[in-house]
Amino acid sequence: SHEKAYTLISIGKLYSRLSANDKTDSNNLDQLAENTITEAAAIAESIADQRALSYAHGYLGELYENSGQTDKALQHTRIALTELRATPAPEISYRWHWQEGRLLQAKGENEQAINAYQRAVDNLQSVRPVLASGNTSKRGEFREHAGRLYLDLADLLLKSSDTASDTDTAKASLLQARNAVEMLKGAELEDYFRDNCVAELKAKTTGIDQLGERTAAIYPIILNDRLEILVSLPDGMKRYTVDVGEENLNKEIDQFRSLLEKRTTHQYRRHAEKIYSWLIQPLENDLAAQKIDTLVFIPDGNLRTIPLAALYDGKNFLISRYALATTPGLTL
Repeated sequence: SHEKAYTLISIGKLYSRLSANDKTDSNNLDQLAENTITEAAAIAESIADQRALSYAHGYLGELYENSGQTDKALQHTRIALTELRATPAPEISYRWHWQEGRLLQAKGENEQAINAYQRAVDNLQSVRPVLASGNTSKRGEFREHAGRLYLDLADLLLKSSDTASDTDTAKASLLQARNAVEMLKGAELEDYFRDNCVAELKAKTTGIDQLGERTAAIYPIILNDRLEILVSLPDGMKRYTVDVGEENLNKEIDQFRSLLEKRTTHQYRRHAEKIYSWLIQPLENDLAAQKIDTLVFIPDGNLRTIPLAALYDGKNFLISRYALATTPGLTL
């Protein structure tokens, strides 16, 4: 029955989670997960339940991905997508396109991976208003779950700009990466407000790509292994890569914010200087060359929790050198 197929899928997923938490018996638990979900797939096929069959093959693909069997994982992931062709279900298919993108990236097929990630984002965007108005998760959880998809796409697009054959292609990849993160920012707000008011507002607004003279827009993108900074200057966009991962950056931000609240000491300055060295120092020469006097920040992640005016270069605070503005997104 339909119920039995889904119950077996749930049991298989539970075995998989147990395996991730219990390395002493992981091989046995992985085998139990595979056997259970394979049985679910057989039942789903016998009753022509395409959604259940898609789930079963998709989760089998996930199992094989976790065990490093990339080709086998890709095979099941594509079967999962095929089962949804007759009855499109973007709320399911975005997961399998995302999984397909990760697997293709693991195989080094980056162009195909970008296409898969983009299909995943398109599917997710189409159901975001429905998810936002529902009560399927706590407010603010979107980034930890589906939100990683946008960052994965941005990450791959940034890497592809390194190997672009010409300047125009590289610039297009950077713009696409920024657009992916911009979609994430809008989706996070929709998730927080639980309705599509953000999408309606964005449709009526104009982006701030066209900046005033002597103004620069600083767009940080926080990734697991590095910080990427896209800067819109009067003569075009530039990219800077800083070798600091998300975990270390967030740790420094949290310490800075905590110490900044201690009004009797200047302990925060050490952390303000460190964040300055990552976020502003790489851009200083270009800002000086173009006589920039106004910075517009579009902060991401934990950078949204600190006053960027208080960043410190060892002698002066940022606010003493530039006029500063902050906005949640280029289109927000």
